[in-house]
Amino acid sequence: MSEQLDSFVESTVVRLILDREISELRLEVSCVFGDDKKRVIVARGIDDFLIEDFRFYNILDRVTVFALGDAVEEPNECTSALLYLMQRRELSESDFEWPAFTEKLAMIRSGKLQLMAVEAVAGATAIVLAKDIAFE
Repeated sequence: MSEQLDSFVESTVVRLILDREISELRLEVSCVFGDDKKRVIVARGIDDFLIEDFRFYNILDRVTVFALGDAVEEPNECTSALLYLMQRRELSESDFEWPAFTEKLAMIRSGKLQLMAVEAVAGATAIVLAKDIAFE
């Protein structure tokens, strides 16, 4: 089952660093809840990512890291997020016949890639597909 990280609710994005040379994305946030006032979401070995509506002020609603078991060949949040990342459109049943899509699902299912969705109350939303997603 996917993991929703409650400590990021209402967090504000402070800094975004994309380093193409080492294939790493770092998203530093100022947290409202929890013991850590600042946390960093780090995606290493980026396969693909999409950030939309990034503004000067961005407030997160939720951060979800999808579990291996979410990458099944049926409609759900994981498969919808992956297809939106790849095609910027809604999922349809015929997408499960598209080899590139099912290949990425298999890589998530095997643990070779991780998929994360960042949803916002205001500002940026992001979908990240990477070899490793960590929280510092």
